[in-house]
Amino acid sequence: MKLPDKIRDRRALSQVVTTLILLVVSVLMASGTVTYYSIAVTSSSLRQEQLNIGEARIWVNASGAQAAVLIENVGGRDALIDQIEVRYSETPWGSVYHAPAVEGEITPAQGSNITGPFNHTIGNAALSFERASGSIVLRISEGIIIYIDQPDAIGITDIGDLITVIVHTSANQYLALVDVKTA
Repeated sequence: MKLPDKIRDRRALSQVVTTLILLVVSVLMASGTVTYYSIAVTSSSLRQEQLNIGEARIWVNASGAQAAVLIENVGGRDALIDQIEVRYSETPWGSVYHAPAVEGEITPAQGSNITGPFNHTIGNAALSFERASGSIVLRISEGIIIYIDQPDAIGITDIGDLITVIVHTSANQYLALVDVKTA
C-alpha cells in the first residue's frame, strides 16, 4: 500500500531536535524546582526562633540557692518557653519568676529565698517579678529575666562547680554552663 503524496511530504522533527527539546525542558523544570526549594528553605529559616542566653548565674549560701537567667529572642518568631532544667532536673513553675529584661547586672534577689512575687532592682530599673503559671511567651526582639528559687540538687558544696541550665522551647533547647558562686 502506497501512502498518498500529501502525507509523505510532511516533515517531522528529527530525533536530534526532539532529544534537545526534551533535554532543555527537563533542565528548565529541574532548575525551577531547585530555585523554589531554596527560596522555601531561606524564607522558613528567617521565621525560626533563636534564643540567646545572655547571662546566667547561680548563687548559693547556707539558707539556699537561687538561679537567674537573661534570655533574648533574636530570631524571627515568638518563642514559647516550656520548661527550665537546672543540673538536668526540671524546675517546677511554682519556683520560677519572670520580668521583662533591662540593662544591668543580675544580682541575687531577697537573699536566697523567694517567697512570692517580688520587686528587684537591676541596673537603674525596678522590676516586678511575677510567678510563672505555665509556658512563658517571649516575643520577637524582646528579652526576659527569669529567677528560679531553690533549684533542686544545688547546695553549698557546689560552689565553684559548673552546672547546666537548659531552657526548653516548643522547638529547641538552649544550654548554658554556669559557675556556682556564693550569694
